[in-house]
Amino acid sequence: LAEAVFAQAPSQLRPPEVAGVTTSGVIASRGMRAGAMKMLLLFFPLLAQSVVSDVASAAEGARAFDGLWTPQSSLEHMEFKIEGGVLHWTSELRSKITAAADYSLSIDLQGADEGLHSEATLRDGKLFWTNGDVWSRVAELTYAPIAEVRSILENSAWTEKQRPGANIYVFDDATVSGGDLTPAPFAMTKDHRIVTSLHGTSVVGKVSDGEILWSTGQVWVPIRLGGDVLARLEGGRWTQEKAPGRYIFEVKNGMVQGGDLVPSKISARPDGRVVAALHGSEAIGSLEANGDIQWVGEEGRWLALATAEEITEMLEGIRWTENDRPYDHIYTVVDTAVVGGDLPAPFGMFSDNGVCMNFDGRLMSGKLLENGEIHWKASADDTEPWIWVTTDAIEEIGAQIEGKRWTEKTHPGEQVYTIHDFEVSGGGIAAKFIMLPDRSIVCDLEGRHVGKVKNNGEIHWGPPGEEVKDDQVWLPLATREMMMHKFEGKEWTEESQPGVHVYSMEDDKVDDGSELVFFTMLADDTIVTGLGGSPMTGRMLTTGEIVWDNGASPWATVEDIDKMEKAAEGRRWTDGARPCEHTYIVHKGVVMGDGSAKFALFPDGSVRSELSGRESGEMRKDGEIQWEGDAGSWLPLASAAQQQNQIEQKRWTESGPIGGRVFDIQSGKVLADGSEIASICLLANGTVALHATGTVVTGAFADYGREIHWRGDRGTWVLTGADMLAETVRKFESPPSSFSSSMGSVTLPGAMLGVLLVALAASVGCQARRSGRRGGFAPIEEWAASRSLVTHLAEV
Repeated sequence: LAEAVFAQAPSQLRPPEVAGVTTSGVIASRGMRAGAMKMLLLFFPLLAQSVVSDVASAAEGARAFDGLWTPQSSLEHMEFKIEGGVLHWTSELRSKITAAADYSLSIDLQGADEGLHSEATLRDGKLFWTNGDVWSRVAELTYAPIAEVRSILENSAWTEKQRPGANIYVFDDATVSGGDLTPAPFAMTKDHRIVTSLHGTSVVGKVSDGEILWSTGQVWVPIRLGGDVLARLEGGRWTQEKAPGRYIFEVKNGMVQGGDLVPSKISARPDGRVVAALHGSEAIGSLEANGDIQWVGEEGRWLALATAEEITEMLEGIRWTENDRPYDHIYTVVDTAVVGGDLPAPFGMFSDNGVCMNFDGRLMSGKLLENGEIHWKASADDTEPWIWVTTDAIEEIGAQIEGKRWTEKTHPGEQVYTIHDFEVSGGGIAAKFIMLPDRSIVCDLEGRHVGKVKNNGEIHWGPPGEEVKDDQVWLPLATREMMMHKFEGKEWTEESQPGVHVYSMEDDKVDDGSELVFFTMLADDTIVTGLGGSPMTGRMLTTGEIVWDNGASPWATVEDIDKMEKAAEGRRWTDGARPCEHTYIVHKGVVMGDGSAKFALFPDGSVRSELSGRESGEMRKDGEIQWEGDAGSWLPLASAAQQQNQIEQKRWTESGPIGGRVFDIQSGKVLADGSEIASICLLANGTVALHATGTVVTGAFADYGREIHWRGDRGTWVLTGADMLAETVRKFESPPSSFSSSMGSVTLPGAMLGVLLVALAASVGCQARRSGRRGGFAPIEEWAASRSLVTHLAEV
């Protein structure tokens, strides 16, 4: 009391030492007179009264904590003793407690419990610690009998009220498990409180109104799973995880059977656990969300398989064969078994498309791939899977190579191998030939059992990974349809000697009239033939010609040669260096002009002739022939009819390269006073060429063909009066009877046409006057002829 009082008193009033308090409440002191102490108490009456009251209450509170205590959340029974203000953790470890009047206590922590239990409050006979732990007096805590615990919790399933169905929890014997919990032991008090550990935290739960209220605030509510479990089991199929595929178990009509089991009833407890007699003893298991069953004991886990209906829906109609021996065996899945091959085999399929079967005593597991293939393995150590491919895939890729042809690289064209109905034939042999989806080949040809079709179409024979030599390579050929389209039914001849040799092709052979040798085309359009005694290669141009790599004369079809001969028939050229001096005309494959010789024009524009120095050349698009070497070129001429119609049989005048004389043009010759003074010709492009005394002049028509304007300031030629009128009339030889206008179709009266022609005659008269020599009048004969013609036309 003195310590408490003087702890709050002024320092100068504090006694040096206080001995204690007597049972009557009188302070005993050493080193201070009793009178002084009385005076001090009189001086602080209120303070003393308060302190004495608090100390008395604290003493009473300390005695309220005395006794044996045990934590309610402890999974093991532990007892702690509080006596005389001391908490005995163990026989050696103790802590001093300080009790307060409000029945709270604090601990002077020393030892391992530091930081966990520091303050507590006594309520309803229990100590509630600030860390959440609750202690009860040993005399008050009694555990319920195990039978009572089982009747309330065992075989029951619970879920969180806040998240129903998210997790399912099960109490079994002395453990709680399920959901996201780590299995933990539990105990139950007589008042139905559950003591356990959830997620590593000690908790207490109260069973009330059929719910479990946990000290964490979580609430569990009961559920019954038995009926749902039985419904999920019915029709299901499983296999053992430790030996997938060895046995297939199934539940039908509430009975589990299959494999090495004696059919027995399977049932489900309310908590969802399944019970069945397996291999002579009762087994308990849990049906998991993915359909697996986890059995307690040696039975282990059963992996859920697809049902018969699911397998049928997914795999019905699919046929498989082994990729290394295609079509030796065909496998199908009927109901829940693989049928085909050596014998039926139980078949199972997992939700992830994994598969298993017991194939002739071998436990096989594998995977069904998206492309329909199944890759089997007998053990995880197998490096190479046993592959099943679907026959549909083989037939699909077989359709892609149906009719395809190959030839040996080392002897191209000598043997042609053709694929038809999964069989290769050629060279007098036939054998199975199957290409798999990975483009690998399985074949029965001697020395060619396996191979691979490369991206360029070549076949490389031999096991994968081995070096391939040329004699193990087949080159792809053009299809029969392509060969027929390009070659068969046509006759070919050499362009250098048209018609001397004629070749025809059929069934990869060429016949030149004396022998039959191979002739074929590779897929890259390379042509291979044995003509000449040794293979030679070539290509077909877009023009249809065949050019050979060894420089031999190109081939063209006889039909094309005939077409070109007809195209060249009657065509005329003149020497580009000396135009109009010589005219070269083609007739029936012979060119005539400066002598005569054979002449041929080919589809690619090349020209062949037997003219000296002009054996070969090329004709350009404008018709000009450019001869090889220094032979120059030939310019194409207009037809004889065009030349005659436009420049010949006419008289021309006016100053120009001839010197202003009047002259006539006949048969490509320019005549003046009856003498030849120059050669003239009309080129195919409409240009007029004049060759006189070694000089070449060119010009162009103007004024509707009534004038020729010579290039290089060489003047102009104008038709004389009568010829001009005739040329003008020729332009109107077939005048239209009406002219179209925006007003419709208007008929031109005959009188108006007469007026037009009179005006035209006047113009012609002026022209005739201007065309007189040296600016004089035209001869009266010309004017009279013009006047007579115009008068006649006007009358018409």
